Amino acid sequence: MQHKILWSDRPSLFIYAGTYLVSAIVLYVLHWFRLYMGLQPFQWMGNLHIQYIMMDWQQQAHLLMGALVDAMMILIIVSAAFKLLETMVKRYIVMDDQLITRSLTAFGIREERLELYRIVDFEFQESFLGMIFRFGSVMLRTNDQARPRVILTGIRRGHDFLDMLRQETERCRKQKGVREITMPVAPQ
Repeated sequence: MQHKILWSDRPSLFIYAGTYLVSAIVLYVLHWFRLYMGLQPFQWMGNLHIQYIMMDWQQQAHLLMGALVDAMMILIIVSAAFKLLETMVKRYIVMDDQLITRSLTAFGIREERLELYRIVDFEFQESFLGMIFRFGSVMLRTNDQARPRVILTGIRRGHDFLDMLRQETERCRKQKGVREITMPVAPQ
């Protein structure tokens, strides 16, 4: 049976805009700290010798400070680049009977599938940044034991997506003859 793709998109690149902004500010501060301290980029390579720290401790401490600043800058750049790559690789695909989520992990790409008829409840949240750039997070409560709660982040035009997903979920439930049974809760 050939499945039809109803909707496919990746998250908005603006979901980590705050992370990128903070990273840029910290890199700027570290750059000026490096200039203030008179540190050159990677000056410590080949010159830092821990065994000589007692003889020439001022120069070695200066080089060690440069190594720490360089390490922090590299770590910030790599983590921001991974977040950007993660956002660019992630895909949400709604087919006629299932929701597919493809995401980047440290070891490769993970694909998760959820049958649409298993979705029980929908919720949409939009941050202040999301209101400006028109994206939000969709939370799905499911009756799947493995994943009772699914969160789709950075969904562009989230209200339109939610309406389409709700209609397709109802269509799949009717097609498969699935009904939700609610049990009354006893008053406490």
